[in-house]
Amino acid sequence: MILVAYPVFLDIVVITGRLLGLQGEVTSGQIRRGIVSEWGNRTTLTRSVNRILQSMRDWRVLVKKGNNKPYTRSRKIESDNVDVNLWIIEAIIRAEDAPAQPLTRLERHPALFPFNIKLSRSELLESKYFELSRQGLNRQMVSLR
Repeated sequence: MILVAYPVFLDIVVITGRLLGLQGEVTSGQIRRGIVSEWGNRTTLTRSVNRILQSMRDWRVLVKKGNNKPYTRSRKIESDNVDVNLWIIEAIIRAEDAPAQPLTRLERHPALFPFNIKLSRSELLESKYFELSRQGLNRQMVSLR
């Protein structure tokens, strides 16, 4: 829900997830540079980045093994609960504020870096909250009903 309520939180989490996916580790400086490139050079962003990174450490989704060390991903949180997984996907779609998202992007969305979510196409189809449509030959799009 925090992704939907605070766009800067979403952007910081997406930047963190992308960099972790590429490099396996990330520094607060890299995240600050990424958020400044999207939001502009605002003095409040530096504090926001530090506070959000501290929150992610408190929630144990990021690990830092000492001062001047990069952040790494902690063990992924796994959920077999279909309702929780659908709720997280709904939060991503609402936070992105796009009418539809490609299914492949949702499965590998950078903001999902702390989670190991497994959803089948049939679980999305059976849900009363989502619609699946096809774009082109084989691109599945997910939207909210």
